[in-house]
Amino acid sequence: MQFLVKVSEVVHPIIEARVVLKDSNDDPVIYTAVSGKADALCTLVRDFFEPGVVAFCRNRGISILTDVMLRQRLMQVP
Repeated sequence: MQFLVKVSEVVHPIIEARVVLKDSNDDPVIYTAVSGKADALCTLVRDFFEPGVVAFCRNRGISILTDVMLRQRLMQVP
């Protein structure tokens, strides 16, 4: 936990428009990733894998990944 405190940054996302059309409660997660300049968002929530959500994130340099996909990506990093 101490490591996460050291490397974490608090962000205050601004919700500009709906992204996750099936559940607006998921939009703060998307905008937090955008505000935090995340490389990836790891989730098993199917709504995040809708084409519009994936495109929105991809245009901002964010990959939507499952836990397995994230693990595979991390294993490729030297």
